[in-house]
Amino acid sequence: MRPLPAVLAALLLAGCATPAPPGANGTNGGTGSTALLDVARIEGCASQQAAERSDVINSQGALQELWGRSCGGGQAPSVDFARRTVVAYFWGEKRTGGYSTEVVNASDDGARIVVRVARDTPGPACYNAQIITHPADLASIPSTSKPVVFDTVDRTMPC
Repeated sequence: MRPLPAVLAALLLAGCATPAPPGANGTNGGTGSTALLDVARIEGCASQQAAERSDVINSQGALQELWGRSCGGGQAPSVDFARRTVVAYFWGEKRTGGYSTEVVNASDDGARIVVRVARDTPGPACYNAQIITHPADLASIPSTSKPVVFDTVDRTMPC
């Protein structure tokens, strides 16, 4: 049987949703100046990263080092780095549950790759688990040697 607090937290989080920001549905927000890239989520990172940071990873060894340092250890997922680059965003330590991050999309504007990250904050009416959390998201994009910049968009969850 699942403990009552875990069930309540799951129900509260499941009821909190926000619309996706422009570009999350496969468009480029109407600007026409960029090309959207294929983004594949990487699951399994139980983030322990206390400070906000972003990373671009181009080798399995670098991913394993990041996984050990920031994702609780264990074996990092296997990525075909001949075809993919991993982007990681760690929001740092939060004092309650209800916070999350998501790599929404990535685009190539010709000179650089822009990775758009949504950062969700619980609204004032949300009931949140009183636990320390470390929101993070990792994804792979087509392999690139261009500079990568992270563009964060803050959203408040209307619970």
